[in-house]
Amino acid sequence: AALLEYRAASKLITGFLKPYMGTLTDADPYLHPTLKLTGTATGRLSCANPNLQQVPREGPLKRAFVPRPGMDGYGIVDLEQAELRIAALLSEDEKLAETLNSEDLHRTGAAQVLGKPPEEVTSNERKAFKKVIFGLLYGGTPEGIAGKADISVQETVRIIQWIGANFKSLSTWMKHQRVLAEESGEIETLFGRKRSVRHLLMEGQRNKVARLSVNTPIQSVASDCMLIVTATLDQLLREDRLKARILFGVHDSLLAEYAEGEGQLLAHRVQRSFEAIADSPLGQTSLFRYLPLNGTLVLGKSWAAVESTSEGYDPQMSVTVSSLGGQYREHAVSL
Repeated sequence: AALLEYRAASKLITGFLKPYMGTLTDADPYLHPTLKLTGTATGRLSCANPNLQQVPREGPLKRAFVPRPGMDGYGIVDLEQAELRIAALLSEDEKLAETLNSEDLHRTGAAQVLGKPPEEVTSNERKAFKKVIFGLLYGGTPEGIAGKADISVQETVRIIQWIGANFKSLSTWMKHQRVLAEESGEIETLFGRKRSVRHLLMEGQRNKVARLSVNTPIQSVASDCMLIVTATLDQLLREDRLKARILFGVHDSLLAEYAEGEGQLLAHRVQRSFEAIADSPLGQTSLFRYLPLNGTLVLGKSWAAVESTSEGYDPQMSVTVSSLGGQYREHAVSL
């Protein structure tokens, strides 16, 4: 145990702290990562020199990231159920949209597959169902999904069959995406991004093409929606002369810092930024008014304090925002 603890600490020092400290000076004691707008095929922002998107969620490191002098705290904005909601909107699956709006999809699905009341579904059973449906959206095979969900292939197939039987429009859309990718040699997203898969087809990698044909349209649209929020929020903060600023993006989320007294103001601007998604191609889909994209803004004193998966999670305020507009909802306030 002591050896493993030493190894983890050593990796933290050599892999993160020393590289960070090597770029800092007394005149400029800040990290300046490079964000790449075209660094990924799906449109997600990538980060380098240093890559702050890979800072470990576990451990103490994120406690070290605190606001600059004159600033009061950090705010992190995350999309909620982004992949599932976007999949429902792209496939125009009304039943999936209805389920996401009214129930815990993973608990309900697990209960029906297992033939038991929802309240009797265990945490592990719910997690297994969740991993299967996400594995399906990521284009995984039953064998691959089963390994990640830690259940048998037979159980995985049962869940996949249940999903296909209950969400027929989603299943049809996924099959259509695979056919389109194979016939055209490229994948085009709702926002017009194109990803060529001709080289993969020439190499006989049809399974990979099938995975990308489903995952790319979903992940790319989620990324583009977050870019819309990022660009709109940056513009609003500058126009309204707030000190709050966006620091950088981490996949489908963004991290900002704000000055004292700006927490509520930041929340209002984040809400307005989410409303800008309605003017995007996603906002023109038939179910968008019924199934909006929602997000959460969490405010706290450090990076660790605003990230729910961190051991240092200690939020001061948590706010739900929606692309449909309206007054945001505060979960907890302690400014």
